[in-house]
Amino acid sequence: MSTKEQELVLTNGHKDSLLQEDSGDFKYKASELKEVVDMDNRYPKEAGSDVKISSDIICNKLGGIQSIADGLQTNLKTGISGTKQDLAER
Repeated sequence: MSTKEQELVLTNGHKDSLLQEDSGDFKYKASELKEVVDMDNRYPKEAGSDVKISSDIICNKLGGIQSIADGLQTNLKTGISGTKQDLAER
C-alpha cells in the first residue's frame, strides 16, 4: 500500500491524514494497527473457523490488548502514560 493516505477535511478547513505516518517511539506502527480494523479482516481466518482474522492479529501477532497498550505507552486504566503534571495538562 502506498504511504500516501486519504485526508479528512475538517470543518475549520484544516486537513488531517486518516493514517499518520509510521513515527514515534512506539512498539507498533500505524500501518500494523490498521490491519485490526480493516473491514476485510472481519471474516474467519479459515473456512469453518470461529476465529476472525482481526482477532488473530490482536491475540497472536500483536500479543493481546495489554501488549498493544504497553506498546503504545498507554495505561488501560488512566489513558496515556505520563507524569502527574503531564496527565493534568491533557
